Amino acid sequence: MTTLRNVIALCLLLGSCIYLTGVAPVAAAAEGDTKESRAASAAKTAREAGQRAVQAANEAVAVAAEESSQRAYEDLRAAAQRAEADAKQAAQEASIALSAAAQANKMAAARAAQRATEAAARLRPILMTSFAFILGVLPLAISSGAGAIGRQILGTAVVGGTTGASVIGFFLIPVTYAVFAGRLGARGGRRRK
Repeated sequence: MTTLRNVIALCLLLGSCIYLTGVAPVAAAAEGDTKESRAASAAKTAREAGQRAVQAANEAVAVAAEESSQRAYEDLRAAAQRAEADAKQAAQEASIALSAAAQANKMAAARAAQRATEAAARLRPILMTSFAFILGVLPLAISSGAGAIGRQILGTAVVGGTTGASVIGFFLIPVTYAVFAGRLGARGGRRRK
């Protein structure tokens, strides 16, 4: 903008100088110092020079306006290209994040399936041991004969305790773990954000 103002001021100054140099011979011709035809041609030359200066000033203004609009267009184009590059980079980063999340979900699903398989492999021997012990002590709980009361009391306590411990270990402990792990995981997730 400052360059445009400087160009306009320079053109106006040049036009003024040319006009004033053309006015002096006209003034001298009016006083009779020179011939009338020479004064007229000098005035005509001065007017033409002034017109050329004004035309040059107008052209300079048009060129400066075109250059400034060209610069503005180039600046806007560069800004659009930067914005496009930023958008592409953001899309690439989002794609990477999505693929990482998908991979993490696949890994979590694989780990859950592996845990389920391992749990089933561990559950069978635990249950077999519990049932073998319960069935081994069951004759004490249903005994008869001399001293049967003491054996029945002892057998009933052992069978009941082992059955209760098996039920609690099979149903209650995994459910309790899942509930607390879910709550603690949700709280941990909120804290991280």
